[in-house]
Formats: sequence, structure tokens, C-alpha cells
Amino acid sequence: MTTRQPSAEQWKKIEADVMRLYHPVYFDIDGYLVRLMLERVSKLRLGIVVYVDGQLDMNWLGLAGNEPTEIGRRFFQERTRSVYRGKDKRLAKRVLGKKEAEKKNSHRHPWWESPVSLRRHLVANNGVIRLLDADEAEARLKSLQEAAS
Repeated sequence: MTTRQPSAEQWKKIEADVMRLYHPVYFDIDGYLVRLMLERVSKLRLGIVVYVDGQLDMNWLGLAGNEPTEIGRRFFQERTRSVYRGKDKRLAKRVLGKKEAEKKNSHRHPWWESPVSLRRHLVANNGVIRLLDADEAEARLKSLQEAAS
């Protein structure tokens, strides 16, 4: 698999651009059109939301016990959380045993809190990453919408 990615200077500029509120940054990553945009994700929280081919599909994330799809694995952040926490964990260790009490659930999140961790994940899980200008990205998005209808 050939790898081609932006230089270190380009990544610094990309990280600065993606930290501007509602300013989209477009990539062509292994044939997918990926848009990164800093948005409000909850009442007092901002996150870098990832859109793939112009959409954000919750089925990609692997919620409700499903496995995440290939797109979910490539572009979204994996979060893990212990099944039992605090007092419940201590009680579970006594009742169920240590192995059962240490079980964790994992799922994907549709946003990232850090541009550095996003960059690291994209580089590790994708081969060809190419920054797109706004005109090229809009043309690709339009062609995807026409193909869908």
C-alpha cells in the first residue's frame, strides 16, 4: 500500500485551519471525500466533526453492540469505558470475579477533541491523504449528490 501524506508544515496549517469555528477542511483520503469542521457538539463543548462523502451516518460508529464499519474504523475515534465503575466495580469484583469486573465497552465517536490525535489516527489508518481546495471539494460533493439521486 502506497502512502502519501501532507508535509509537516502542511499539517501545522491544517491543524490551525480546523481549529477555526465552522471552517471546513476537505481531504481526499483513499478515495473518500472527508470534511473536518469544528462545531458545537453539546451545550458547552466543541469538537472536530468528521463527515465522509458529505454525510455522518450513525451506523458507522458501532453503537448498540454492533461492530463499527470500515469507515467507522478509519475516521472516527474509539472510546472505551468500563462496564462497572466506582462502587459497582468493587462489588462486581467480589461477586463476579476480577475478569468480569474489568470488562469494557468500546464504541466510536463522530467527533474528535484534539487535532493532533485526529491527525495521528488518520495517518495510521489510511494510505493516501490529500488536502483539497474548496472548489474541488464542492465539485466532488456535487457529483456524489448527483450519483445518489
